[in-house]
Amino acid sequence: MAKRHIVQSSTQSVTLIILLMGILFFINILSYRLFMRADLTEKKEYTVSESTRNVLKSLGDIVNVTAYFSQDLPPYHAGIRTQVEDLLSEYAAYSEGNLNIEFVDPSADEELKARLARMGIPEVPLGEIKRDKQVISMGFMGIAIQYGDNGEVIPFIRNISNLEYDLTAALLKVKDKTEKIIIWVGESKTDQQDPEGHYFLHEELNKTFVVRPMAPAQVTVIPKRTSLVIVDGSSDLPDRALYAIDQYLMQDGKVIVLTDRVTLNPDQGLSAASTDQSIHGLLESYGISIAKELVADRSNAMAMFNSGMVRFRLPYPFWPKIGRLGFSPDNPAVNQLESLVLPWTSPLSITGQVDGRTVVPLVETSEVSWVTREPFDLNPQQKWDITEDDLRKSILAYDLTGRFISYFSGKPIPKDPSAPLTAGEEEETEEEIDSSTDQGRLIVVASTRFITNQFLSLHPENMMFLQNIVDHLAIGNDLIGIRSRQVTDRPLSFGTTDEKAVESKKTFHRVMGTVMIPILIVFFGLARTAMRKQAKKQREQGSKETHHE
Repeated sequence: MAKRHIVQSSTQSVTLIILLMGILFFINILSYRLFMRADLTEKKEYTVSESTRNVLKSLGDIVNVTAYFSQDLPPYHAGIRTQVEDLLSEYAAYSEGNLNIEFVDPSADEELKARLARMGIPEVPLGEIKRDKQVISMGFMGIAIQYGDNGEVIPFIRNISNLEYDLTAALLKVKDKTEKIIIWVGESKTDQQDPEGHYFLHEELNKTFVVRPMAPAQVTVIPKRTSLVIVDGSSDLPDRALYAIDQYLMQDGKVIVLTDRVTLNPDQGLSAASTDQSIHGLLESYGISIAKELVADRSNAMAMFNSGMVRFRLPYPFWPKIGRLGFSPDNPAVNQLESLVLPWTSPLSITGQVDGRTVVPLVETSEVSWVTREPFDLNPQQKWDITEDDLRKSILAYDLTGRFISYFSGKPIPKDPSAPLTAGEEEETEEEIDSSTDQGRLIVVASTRFITNQFLSLHPENMMFLQNIVDHLAIGNDLIGIRSRQVTDRPLSFGTTDEKAVESKKTFHRVMGTVMIPILIVFFGLARTAMRKQAKKQREQGSKETHHE
């Protein structure tokens, strides 16, 4: 009898094992045909974005992606290769068969190495620690994207934090080789060592666009095929440059204006003065006014100051820090951003008629911000003489779409110094003026300093904001959803200007974080121990009762 029971039990076990293997086999086939994964992060940071999926589904034809990776990579870089394989597999799954992916090891092929060098994918030194010594080996970690005769390369993958953006941007470029030109109107400051320059910004924009800096005096006309004009309002613009910008906008153009109302006086310590620039008159004709005020905000960034031989960091109200609630929830360029720092900025307002135009406040300060007027005191340690009645939000950026009337309508056209002269005359040939548009796009940001080399190194989130509004106007929103998933920070908002109240709340949060959590863990452990003792006691009592019976 016992022997029959053993045979029956063994038969059931074998049947169960076979059944489980069959289930696993069919699940494996199903998972190969139907790609599926679970990403529990808030912004789905480990899953390709919806923007990427839309781009992949719209390919419409075969695109070849070749990943050139050496086989024997150091451990850290080998891990990057694995992550690249996972990401490319996901790309292939969403491409509906239009993405052909191949991994190639060029290490032993000298001819292929030379061809890759010409393509812009070099063999690079890769370091690792072996037996307490730095060992350098050479290897390939690049990707080539090819569609017909169009190609793009990612020369070297240091990490995968920006790889999805770079890959999707490359796919968009090979599918559409139309040159996207941005004209930068302003003094050319592309020195990497210049803290007031724009080297980092131009380097990033040139990955997707062709950026052509033009000094204000050189701006006489802007070609209609230009994708976008960015105006650096840190210097005054001649009338002809204003006319060129105005007429480009009147031809359904897209313009971003960065401007200041207050200039700093570095030779006079922490002082500043309001300024009038020609760009302000142009903006006012479009219904946008920038006040002769400085915005201060309890939600702000830290700034470094010198006092003799001592350097110290302090919260600086004149560097307002915009949080998630300060961005327009309906504008895709900013509604996924979490942070932005606009130093020494001024409030914007809409004046006049806005019929036929959509006006969206892109960026605004917190509810505990205020404004200061001349004479400006920039001292970070000053005592603020403000009350609750002084607190109000300020709008620092606007997005305007639709109808604009030319600033030069009914005015003489500024002379073009580069135009040919008629024989025997000093006047240039007459130009025709475009007096209005119903499809103009204009974004105004009340700061020029937030995208300088200095501020981008301190606040890289500023780059994300400018890239987003550039993409929004120039190429649409395909790349914005990818870039904006990067988590920045979420500072606490204390909702008051009373310094004692703020310090009290900070102390409360510190105590909760450092003391209360360990206490809760201890109480949980004690409660768990008590519950286990009680359960053990009940089991022993039940065992005694059973034995007694």
